[in-house]
Amino acid sequence: MFIGVIGTIIGFIITVALIRKDINYGAAMIIGALFIAITNRFTPTQFIQTTKTSLTSSDTLTLVVLVIFIYTIAYGMKETNQVDRILNSFRRLISSRGTVAAIPTIFGFLPMPGGALMSAPIMEPEAEKLGGNAEQKTLVNFWFRHFIFFIFPFSPDLVLAAKQGGINLYDLIAIQIPVTVIALILGYFFYVKPLNVGKKPDKKTLLKDTSKIIWNLTPVLVPIIINAFFNVKLMYVIPLGLIILLLQNHNRLTKTKTAEIIKEGFPPKLVFAVIGIMFFRYIVKSSGSLTELINSSRAIGVPLLLIAIILPFMIGVITGIGMATIGISFPLLLPLIPNDPIHISMLFISSYLGYLISPVHLCLVVTIEYFGSNLKKNLKELAKPVSIIMAYNIIIMLLFF
Repeated sequence: MFIGVIGTIIGFIITVALIRKDINYGAAMIIGALFIAITNRFTPTQFIQTTKTSLTSSDTLTLVVLVIFIYTIAYGMKETNQVDRILNSFRRLISSRGTVAAIPTIFGFLPMPGGALMSAPIMEPEAEKLGGNAEQKTLVNFWFRHFIFFIFPFSPDLVLAAKQGGINLYDLIAIQIPVTVIALILGYFFYVKPLNVGKKPDKKTLLKDTSKIIWNLTPVLVPIIINAFFNVKLMYVIPLGLIILLLQNHNRLTKTKTAEIIKEGFPPKLVFAVIGIMFFRYIVKSSGSLTELINSSRAIGVPLLLIAIILPFMIGVITGIGMATIGISFPLLLPLIPNDPIHISMLFISSYLGYLISPVHLCLVVTIEYFGSNLKKNLKELAKPVSIIMAYNIIIMLLFF
């Protein structure tokens, strides 16, 4: 068992190292899992059965379907200018400072790797009108794109966390509403309030623009409503979102453009990542070494609470990838805590905060490059709200652990 524990630790290090070397994180997870299987002396039968289970489990199939359709809908909304129509309504509906924050938030509904680069050129002129410097533009664009992912049902990270924890997605979302509100308030005070005031909203177009926003968000809203209120699994209703999008834009889309949206919206790397993450999860679980690993840590005096806070946070900082952070840390910690929404939320928040403040987070890197801002200054400013939210998470952990 000792060799298996050491093998699990090394397999984890190998996985993180490969991700840091820009190896596809699906491949990195599979390589790390193979090392764990070998050092834990899996029999051929055990390995084949574990592999089969990881590929055919309902959780894996659900995640694959969700990732495919989420990214296809996101790509389609961008290509049909549906996002632009939403943003134009927001510009009239809310103040200048509100618009600057709303632009990256709206683009947050399109959860693509490096997606902050999509909102950066659109929010830049709005921020410049308010006297924003390079660092302020970077921080607003980055923070307001990501705070919504604590509760956004189409976030692959959130969906993965709920699936890994075996809990209802909306139970997890409900638990995380307070932290989302805290993140929004902190983002306003630290990043938006220092900007100049700018124009006031135009109340004359309130009803018209609100209806336009709802209409253009229908491909996202309808699947969520059906899933939440009629208890139909999201994987069965999310294709409806793509159908709605195509019907809304049937006058704008040619057959060639429609085919392009379906083809280009398919994310093979992320599908492979989901498969790699689930393979890693089942290999680690089947090895039995994770329980021994955590028990050994506790035996030498390391509190479980500290492990639950530090481990996912550090993995997030090191990898800079949300799905990889959850895929690595959750299998290690879930057997040791109650699998209920409050405890899964604690792990998710720690994971997500590490991911947010990671210097290798793709969205942060591309935003800094676009605005020409300073990484050190941005990380220093990001540490302020991240520290406060982490303190909130620690308080919750102390209450419920």
